[in-house]
This record gives sequence, structure tokens and C-alpha cells, in this order.
Amino acid sequence: MLSLVDRLRERGIDKNIRSLRPILRSLMMARAITAELVEGSGRVYCITAQGRAELESYISHLAVLKAELEPADETSARRDDQP
Repeated sequence: MLSLVDRLRERGIDKNIRSLRPILRSLMMARAITAELVEGSGRVYCITAQGRAELESYISHLAVLKAELEPADETSARRDDQP
């Protein structure tokens, strides 16, 4: 089983791996994730329903920001492509 750090490195995220532990701790304190110690695997993190709702809200917010930053001609071209 791959560790979280291994999975991040597979995706090209090598920088600031040391800052991962404080981030995980603050997500746990916010009840966005849970952690369980699993024999042979180490600590396993799972997103909670509250964490998933926050994540979906954040992703929606990013989509709105991205749409606001796109040039108007790209946005109108995308609308023209849709049936």
C-alpha cells in the first residue's frame, strides 16, 4: 500500500512534504478528515462527510473564480459549442 507521501510524489508534488503533517492535523481538528492506525499500513486518513462538503464548496468556488478570470471571448465560444 502506498503512503500519502508516495502518492503525492507520484503526482509531482515533492516540495514542502514536511508541511503535510500540520495540514493533516488542522484538517483533523476541523473534523474534515479522520485518521486510523492500521497494522501494516500505518496511519490511514479518510475524508468525513463534513470534509467532503467543504471540499465540494471549495471546488465550486474555484470554478466560479476561474470563469471570472477567463477572457469573455473564450466563455462565449464555449457557450456556442454547447447544444
